[in-house]
Amino acid sequence: MPGWWEIKLTIAAADGTIGSREAKACANAEAVLRLIGRLVQDRTAAQWKVLDVLRSVRLGTHGTHVSVGLIWILILSAQVAIKGLRLSVTSRLFRLGLFWHFLDIAWVGIFSVVYLPGLL
Repeated sequence: MPGWWEIKLTIAAADGTIGSREAKACANAEAVLRLIGRLVQDRTAAQWKVLDVLRSVRLGTHGTHVSVGLIWILILSAQVAIKGLRLSVTSRLFRLGLFWHFLDIAWVGIFSVVYLPGLL
């Protein structure tokens, strides 16, 4: 679809109100604008690719930490069932609780910083 400058240039050239020098200048300006538009589109596409990669890394890291935490919960549940609540097992349970709650706090922070600013 032609841009407004192409239509204007065509009408002016048909009327004879524009010389070849001015037509060449308009054509050069159009070429520069098209080049800038392509560069902006390409840059935007590259930025979207980077954002997609960062989102995948962020979600993958969170998923890994949740999976590790769930495996840790299963292992400690087995230890509590086998060994009971000894000092060594309660110490591990305390560390698991710290890990799990820190994971929740970190995810709430990441969620707030990454996803909520667009809504505010």
